[in-house]
Amino acid sequence: MYIRSLDNGFEMATTEDRRLIELTSQQNDQHFQVGDIYLGRVNKITPALNACFVDIGSEKDAFLHFQDLGLVFKEFNQYLQELISGKRKSASIENISLSPTSDKNGKIEGILQRGQVILVQVTKEPIGTKGPRISTDISLAGRYCVLLPFSESINISRKVTQQNERKRLKGIASAALRKNYGVIVRTAAQQCSTEELTADIKELIEKWQKTMLKLKGMEPKARVVQEMARTTGILRDVFNDTFQHIYVDDPRNWEDIRDYIGSIAPEKTEIVKLHKGKIGLFEHHGVDKQIMAALGKHVNLSSSAYLVIEHTEALHVIDVNSGARGKQATERDEHILNINLEAAEEVARQLRLRDMGGIIVVDFIDMNPPAHRKQVFDRLTECMKTDRARHTILPISKFGLLQITRQRVRQEVSVTAQEVCNACMGSGTVQPSIQAADQLESRLEFLLTEEKLMVKSIHLNPYLKAYLTSGLLNHPLKWWWKYKKWIQLKEDVGFGLNHFEFRDAKGQLLGN
Repeated sequence: MYIRSLDNGFEMATTEDRRLIELTSQQNDQHFQVGDIYLGRVNKITPALNACFVDIGSEKDAFLHFQDLGLVFKEFNQYLQELISGKRKSASIENISLSPTSDKNGKIEGILQRGQVILVQVTKEPIGTKGPRISTDISLAGRYCVLLPFSESINISRKVTQQNERKRLKGIASAALRKNYGVIVRTAAQQCSTEELTADIKELIEKWQKTMLKLKGMEPKARVVQEMARTTGILRDVFNDTFQHIYVDDPRNWEDIRDYIGSIAPEKTEIVKLHKGKIGLFEHHGVDKQIMAALGKHVNLSSSAYLVIEHTEALHVIDVNSGARGKQATERDEHILNINLEAAEEVARQLRLRDMGGIIVVDFIDMNPPAHRKQVFDRLTECMKTDRARHTILPISKFGLLQITRQRVRQEVSVTAQEVCNACMGSGTVQPSIQAADQLESRLEFLLTEEKLMVKSIHLNPYLKAYLTSGLLNHPLKWWWKYKKWIQLKEDVGFGLNHFEFRDAKGQLLGN
């Protein structure tokens, strides 16, 4: 993992076998992040949406739907109002009688009213013109679990697949929890000890009670709980024993991360290293190059195939192109299958890398055998198992289309992976090849006849070279008959379409 500081925030890149798989950016002006808890005030009730808009201090009011009120909102709200007014002296919830309601078809106007003060948690950051999405189902995230006050459910991450381990973790959590507290045991808890999981639950319960006691006299729009710094927050979610290094280029971040890693895995403290080189952190480790190559509109695969990624208001579209063909008909099905399998792996990587959310449509190359379509679907499903965002994948249709819905909780990563063309300088038009050829020939004649220079080679763009060497009576042959000199044409992909250079036998530049 590599973490570099920016003037207005930071960027965090995660690699696997030196290959970029995840990129996260954070700006200092992004005040509202997932997990933050606010004391909000209901600003507007919208019966048509069965929702309300809550003022938590963001530019756009936060959105709260009826289904995000939670099953025991009545008891939770009473507890909250008593704490704010000072009537309740203790933050304990063990003596509260919970009576969950299963009425999912209720009306929000029958529960909330304009001006009411409620405690909410951000579940989705502001995206575009939309304000944050919030919930009154408050939770507190720890290293190994997520605490659920006003709940008695114990859930184990679906990524913990071994039944014995699920049973063990559930037993530990059940013994450690108090009445009216529930928990979600995270994937990171696999193989952790009884003491570690128990301590995590105990710390979260203490944090909840201390936080609730701060509510007395607090004004609406105040932030009650701020998620830990985004750098350590992300580390909390992804850090595991497989991490081999964490490079940081900011001394203060380096100290914070070392302290955090030291608190959860003291034996791993030494993998946190401070980058001090004159060359930037991302550039030194080749991350910048990977970002520019992976986040453009076109993404090349190891074969001649490539992906074209387009974004619209409603969805994302990924088109798989085979590039150069040339296979025998008998080999074509197998060739297409291999391209689609490789594309499936890259699609899974791109979704994580760009943090693409919403609806994604992937247009694979048409496959005739149904078994091939299933193979590609299975490969994509397997590659997306490591994706932390919730997602659903539908099987490939007979038209080669596959649909994915992926959770979107924050703004998609966007990197400008383009440069101004050195031939057209951004105008979108260039000089015709025939005109460039005339200029080259005129300049060559001047150097040979007027300057009497020994031109041995001409360096030029491959496209212009192809134009000059086309046909039986091509330009080098004409020059031989005219000047009695054989002049080599050497292509250089770094040259603009109409740029060329003349050189002598020693490679020295002539006349430019």
